Amino acid sequence: MIRPSSALTRYGILAAVLLLALLGLQRVVSFRRELVREGDRLKTPPDAVGESVDTERPPEPRLVADALHPAAPHPSSSASRRPDSAVQSSSDSSSPSQSVARSYPWQRTLAQLGDPVDGRRLCFTPLKAAPGGDPVAWLSDWFEDLGGESPSLVSIDQARDRQVALRGWVRLRPPLRRDVTLRLGLAELDALVIHAWSGLAGASLVYRGDGRAGWEGYRTERSAVQIEPTSRQLVTRDGGRWLRREMSSGQPIELRYREGQLVLSCGQTVLLSVPLAREPAEVYVTGATVVRGIGFQRSRGFPLPDRAPANRRSLAIDTLGWTGGRVAKTAVNDIVTLTAKGGESVWATVPALGLREVVVELSEARYGVGVFLGDRRGTPRCVVRLLPGATETEPALFTSTAVAPPPAPRGLEAVRGGPYWVRLVVGCGLVRGWVSRDGFRWLELDTVLRVQRAELASVGFLVPDRGPQSRIQLRRLHVGRLPALGALAALERASQAVSCADAATWKDWERRVEEARPATVSADVWNAGCAFSTLQADSTIPYAARLMDDVLDQATRWVPQVPDRLRMFEAVSELVDLRETHRLEAMVARFHRLADDWARERGGEAYAQVRATLLTLPLDTDISFQATRFTAVRRELVHALVAGDSQSTLDLCQRARFDQTADAPGEHSWIAWA
Repeated sequence: MIRPSSALTRYGILAAVLLLALLGLQRVVSFRRELVREGDRLKTPPDAVGESVDTERPPEPRLVADALHPAAPHPSSSASRRPDSAVQSSSDSSSPSQSVARSYPWQRTLAQLGDPVDGRRLCFTPLKAAPGGDPVAWLSDWFEDLGGESPSLVSIDQARDRQVALRGWVRLRPPLRRDVTLRLGLAELDALVIHAWSGLAGASLVYRGDGRAGWEGYRTERSAVQIEPTSRQLVTRDGGRWLRREMSSGQPIELRYREGQLVLSCGQTVLLSVPLAREPAEVYVTGATVVRGIGFQRSRGFPLPDRAPANRRSLAIDTLGWTGGRVAKTAVNDIVTLTAKGGESVWATVPALGLREVVVELSEARYGVGVFLGDRRGTPRCVVRLLPGATETEPALFTSTAVAPPPAPRGLEAVRGGPYWVRLVVGCGLVRGWVSRDGFRWLELDTVLRVQRAELASVGFLVPDRGPQSRIQLRRLHVGRLPALGALAALERASQAVSCADAATWKDWERRVEEARPATVSADVWNAGCAFSTLQADSTIPYAARLMDDVLDQATRWVPQVPDRLRMFEAVSELVDLRETHRLEAMVARFHRLADDWARERGGEAYAQVRATLLTLPLDTDISFQATRFTAVRRELVHALVAGDSQSTLDLCQRARFDQTADAPGEHSWIAWA
């Protein structure tokens, strides 16, 4: 048999290698062309120059008197900032130059035909920076300066370009309709206030840079057509989401009106929303910040924050055996009325409150009513004092003792506050509280109570000291374990664990648990099971957080379904004190490890789900933490590239640039290559 020469063999191998290289190059070129086409398709087409303005566009909000008359008083007085009652028509002017209406760039946006784009596709796109020339004139197309003799918009020179500093009141010129999104790129943000008005009712968003930086949302009222409210009520906070946004890098915030809510967001993360019955007709802004860019697009939809279920199963309230008052149940809506003398309490014992959630629904809340958790003798250990109708203060006080409420403002003593919800969560050595006016939108109270050896076993009410007797009208009382912790029931059953909640110290608990361990049960499983049983008996013991660490260490084994484990981690985040840096870092690391495990089944979607959870989780922390890590983004990109999903690849790269995830030069190069 004739064998081919070694030279021919080498030439054949070389030809095969060249052929494979050419095929690979062709595949890469084809993929890059697809990316370019997708990128071009995603770009927002520039506004057509000279495009006609839709005559059906809603009228602009009313002008402000001191903006029309520069000689008006200084804007520090509220009267000087009061909007004028009418807008002077251009036809009333005898000057030919004033007969031509001024054209604004946002008018072309409102006149666009066709359906609005999906708001989630806009939130990561770069903003247009201030053009060359006069940046104040550019921003004046969007905001009307109400500063009078002291301008609110001031041009400043930065290292690279000229920008505009906001130092007073301005009015948003374009209407904030339900089909638009306003995007603002801000820097050096010290304070910002946004008032949106629909008639005499409004919503306010307030940024506070001192202490724990973040946003608050208020429902507001005014007595006349003016900028600032005459009264306001705090309804929501951002839940620490702002600290996870790294806003110093210039990420824009977005303002929109959706589904009866004034919504503030950053990227795809909703920071907070405030109820507003109708579209705002006027929007005013003031503060101390630098405006770097602005965007205004027609858009639709945007995910509002998930609403917690309000209809939890209630205990049989009239059969609990109340102490300190009389109980009567009405046939209408199953409302139970608890009657007691003014200044006294009425309470009932319930099962042990370790790692438990207590939700109380009052059909009628009067000023000063207290909801408390107490020991078996009914002694209050943590109290929520409701202050419905109070303005400029928290809607409730959260204290560790039965402190008397502040004196009621004139006229509020006899006012019926309407329905009110109170939620209390007993965690590891702490109790958190929330209040709500609708059972869906919850405001976490600013105080987290640290309690030890409280032995919580009762729920009660403090009756305000007004009149010979007062009534508590109770519709629902729920006491139960957080649903996500039900996944740990298998651990408790498998270990046949015991509770040692009466152990004085961690060493004492460890010794007693080891003495009771059956020979057939491993030490790790037994300790974790006993830790969970002990916490359910009393989670206010001094070493409760250490026991929770033992439980979480066994979570991977006893909660095999990753979605269940993710929900369990979310629930545990409410139960432990994450103001301690080492616990916060350990908890965040657990989320990221969970994403790595889940990616084996779900690919890049696992990283996206965990990232969204970390960005929206209401964590009460004093420090920021990195919710998005470049390692996770890189792995998510690899999954998208392997799947040949060019759209996901582009979206991820755009988001990584927006989140400022990449720090090192090599990381920037990696994203540029992808």
